[in-house]
Amino acid sequence: DEMRPFLMLGEKLGRLLAQLKDGKLKAVTVSVEGDSLCESLPALSAAVLKGVFEGVLAEPVNYLNAAMIARERGIGVHLLQEAGQVSSAQVLTAQLLSVRYQTDTETRWFSGTVFGDKDIRIVGIDGFHFEIKPEGHLILYSNIDRPGMLSSVSTVLAKARINIGGLSLGRFESGGKALTVIAIDSAAPDDVLEEIARLNGISGVKMVNL
Repeated sequence: DEMRPFLMLGEKLGRLLAQLKDGKLKAVTVSVEGDSLCESLPALSAAVLKGVFEGVLAEPVNYLNAAMIARERGIGVHLLQEAGQVSSAQVLTAQLLSVRYQTDTETRWFSGTVFGDKDIRIVGIDGFHFEIKPEGHLILYSNIDRPGMLSSVSTVLAKARINIGGLSLGRFESGGKALTVIAIDSAAPDDVLEEIARLNGISGVKMVNL
């Protein structure tokens, strides 16, 4: 029961990977920070792989066959225990689950934790710090951190009658590169995402459903 929220988090991170990745998946590294997660690392890795494959394969995917599916597809799977490194992620938690993936075109990583008994959150994407509930429809995009960027995106969504349910912005410094995540109440069609992508200063627009 104690590990159940982290297993769900692992599946959510796997789904995020599957929907965000560009290119052919070559390797996945699942790491934990915090002693209490180390013994459950193999199960957490299985949860991540289940999340990666279950939405894209016709065959049933579960904790028992997920690793075998990865091997059959030539995907390297690596497990790491990084107890004592939590502070490096700028997250005030004793337990952190992270997923790094490599395709033939990119390398990205995500991390998450559980606050309290079952409050699952994504707290890091590509080095940017967030606190995002991994549920529903999320739009993610990179942007230049300058005034008016969010207003421009909000205008596009409002025109399409799509309501914003939440927002999280990660940045390293004022005026630099930022990563924005917007929770929306209904899925955005492709033409809306394309309109957002055409806005000056915005790139890498993706929508995921968690």
